[in-house]
This record gives sequence, C-alpha cells and structure tokens, in this order.
Amino acid sequence: MFLNASQVHELTGYQRPSKQIAWLRANGLRFFVAADGHPRVPSAQFEQPAGATQRSTPNLDALRREV
Repeated sequence: MFLNASQVHELTGYQRPSKQIAWLRANGLRFFVAADGHPRVPSAQFEQPAGATQRSTPNLDALRREV
C-alpha cells in the first residue's frame, strides 16, 4: 500500500523526513505525513502501465468542438 522507509529514502535521496517531505512536494508526488512525522507514499501512483501518462489538468482542447 505504501513505499517502505528504504524505498522513500532511495526515491528522494534523503534520510531525514523533513528533507523527504520537501523533495516529495517539489516533485509533485502524493504523500501523507504519519503521526511519527515520516512521509507515507502510496505505491499505487507508481503502478500505472508503462507509457501511460497522468494529466494533472484536463485537456480542454479535447473537449472543445466547433459548432
């Protein structure tokens, strides 16, 4: 469900939770801060098929039609 502590360390390159959180925010990854102050990163965001892209905003041009 979540990346483990060593995976978060490997992903961010940081050991300290405050630095990990800053890196996760700067890179737009979803995470939660647990009661112990460590970030919890849902592993589901890394499980999409290869080549699939996730849009953060809707493609409005695709919705527009000439009338």
